[in-house]
Amino acid sequence: MFFNHIQSKSAKLANAVLRLIEKQRNGETIDQSLVKKVMDSFVSLGLDETDTSKQSLDVYKEHFEDPFLSATEKYYKHESDAFLSENAVSDYLRRAEERLKEEEDRVERYLNSCTRKTLILKCEDVLIRGHAETMREEFQTLLDFDNDEDLQRKCALLARRPDGLEPLRKKFEEHVKKAGLSAVVKLVGEPGAGGAAGAGAETLEPKAFVDALLEVHRKNSETVSRSFRGEAGFVASLDKACREFVN
Repeated sequence: MFFNHIQSKSAKLANAVLRLIEKQRNGETIDQSLVKKVMDSFVSLGLDETDTSKQSLDVYKEHFEDPFLSATEKYYKHESDAFLSENAVSDYLRRAEERLKEEEDRVERYLNSCTRKTLILKCEDVLIRGHAETMREEFQTLLDFDNDEDLQRKCALLARRPDGLEPLRKKFEEHVKKAGLSAVVKLVGEPGAGGAAGAGAETLEPKAFVDALLEVHRKNSETVSRSFRGEAGFVASLDKACREFVN
């Protein structure tokens, strides 16, 4: 009855906690132990009075988790849109990475562990899926300038979403093909009419040709290892591209 009385006033208890969490997201210091006690109270209200070993999270989910997830989505939708309108994509990648880590920590510090999966999926949906196209921008530029740090961060974030990396794998495959074909052209010259080999093809030493293609493979293999952490899809893209320009 006491709990129902508190909740009847426009969910005052839950709303008070949500305001505290928003303050913390805005960089203010809050009493986390107090929030943890409130969370424990929500959970304890789901205990079976006749058998305390039985626990139901229905009260916690209905009166806290549901409004919390809704508030989280609204908060990060507004923040991410505003941040991207004023900052570079590389800065946004760092921001999204930080925010996801903060939410993981939030679960550890005072939320019930059952909230973790739904919370992180919600944050990923807003911070990553909602801006995936923007996050994929400048990928070619990062490749051209071997910007390992931003490539690692971009791929790590997009990998958290189903098929988030597929467009980048395709772009990387095209990047390797172009690099291979460019290396060949430098050796033998531009193809003639009907696709005939360039003027330098007749005098080209096989070793020079092999060395040039091996160098393309080596450089891009290092990119896969460093920037993409050996991700299987990028390995496959590299292999496919190399087969094509060798042929």
